[in-house]
Amino acid sequence: MKHSVRAIVRTGTTIASVRAVDAAGQEKDFLGDAFISTMPVKDLINGIEPPAPEKVRQVATALPYRDFITVGLLLKK
Repeated sequence: MKHSVRAIVRTGTTIASVRAVDAAGQEKDFLGDAFISTMPVKDLINGIEPPAPEKVRQVATALPYRDFITVGLLLKK
């Protein structure tokens, strides 16, 4: 909250952290076991460091967006 995402940091095929900056310009890495994204898929894929494979980035960038979709999640924890 009140942070802008700068990068989604991956190790192999696993997301390790999300790098964000606050309103004061302070950068912070948020570590976690699981991440839920509300970003458009094209922004998510293009924000990954190191970059996703070229073919994955091409497909993500070409995705069309038509409508707003609401998704509900039910988590045990």
